[in-house]
Amino acid sequence: MAFMYDYHLHTHYSDGKHSPAEVAEQADRNGMKILGFSDHSYLPFEEFSLPLEKQAIYREEIAALKERYRGRMTILCGIEKDYYSPIEESEFDYAVGSVHYLLCGNEYRPIDLSPASTEETIQIYFGGDPYAYAEAYYRMIADLFTRVKADIIGHLDLLMKFHEKKPRWETEHPRYRHAWKEAIEALLPQEKPFEINSGAISRGWRESPYPAPEMLRYIKARGGRIILSSDSHAKQTLCYQFEKERALAMACGFTSQCILTEDGLKEIAL
Repeated sequence: MAFMYDYHLHTHYSDGKHSPAEVAEQADRNGMKILGFSDHSYLPFEEFSLPLEKQAIYREEIAALKERYRGRMTILCGIEKDYYSPIEESEFDYAVGSVHYLLCGNEYRPIDLSPASTEETIQIYFGGDPYAYAEAYYRMIADLFTRVKADIIGHLDLLMKFHEKKPRWETEHPRYRHAWKEAIEALLPQEKPFEINSGAISRGWRESPYPAPEMLRYIKARGGRIILSSDSHAKQTLCYQFEKERALAMACGFTSQCILTEDGLKEIAL
């Protein structure tokens, strides 16, 4: 099955490898129909985000690509907005809302930098209690829409990025399960799709997409929706492992997926 839509990808404007033009050229060769750029939003404490002084250039370059490919491929100019980002989403066609940091004391601690960083955060700021760390993360996920006007909910359980290689907690533990269920319940009323994300697979950290199957089954049972996502950081990983994502979604009971068009969100068959 050919996949023709991808909305979560990064270019050299943040932490991706290629320019928007290079990514669009690859997407066109792949026969894609809709391509959404979503570089990391500006964060004053992070070096890999889209600098404020480059936001206009980013939008202008993507606007030029929209015209270049008009009639062959729809191109959208989005942003992946972090919980702590101060930018306005209205400047972009859409936003992927996500949490990449926990504010611990006066320090912003990264969720997905490395296993060592995660362990350090747990030990120093959560007294060695990994469940307290997970609870803090999911509280922020639950609060996402108070800070971000997102169209897509990004990598719901990003804190699981390193878990397959270096488990730090039991995913069946009541505290962990309660934390993510509370977050999902808080997000569901917004009626925005949860992405199934293969970014950690393409970067060698996982063999399966996130969120976890148990979470997807819960989202389905509660009437939630999904969207497929590569979280690509290189032109070669557009629509990465979407067959695996599709199979996971169907195994969890989904029969449709969301796509984002110039007219907004729509649902199509998986």
